[in-house]
Amino acid sequence: MFKHHKYFILLIFWLGVIFTLSLFSFKIDADPKLANQDKIAHLFFYFVLTILLIQFFKKEISIDLVNKNGVTLSIILAFTYGTIIEFLQWAFTTTRSAEWNDVLANSLGISIAVISLNLLGKLQKS
Repeated sequence: MFKHHKYFILLIFWLGVIFTLSLFSFKIDADPKLANQDKIAHLFFYFVLTILLIQFFKKEISIDLVNKNGVTLSIILAFTYGTIIEFLQWAFTTTRSAEWNDVLANSLGISIAVISLNLLGKLQKS
C-alpha cells in the first residue's frame, strides 16, 4: 500500500507540530512585532499541511481512487483537522480560544497551497 514513507513521516510530524502548538501554551512575547502574526502562522501551518497531504496521496498511496481525488481529499482533511483543533481549543483549554478568523486563515493557507501546486504543475509542463 505504501511505496515510500518519507511523506507519511513528515505528515505525522507536521500534524504533531500543529497539535502541540495549538493546544499547549508557550511563553511568547505579548507585543508581537508583526500584526496578526498568529493568523500568518495558521496560514503557514495549513499551507505546509496541505502540500504534505497532497504529496502523500500522490506519491505514497497506491489506491487509484485516492490518487485521482488526492487534492480534494487533502483539502477536506486539512480543513477538518483545523476545525477539530479549534473545537479542542474551545472545549479543553483555558489558555487558548477558538476563533473563526483562525479557520479562515487555515482555509487561506489550504487554498494558497492548492493554487501554488497547480501553477507549479502548469509551469513544469510548459
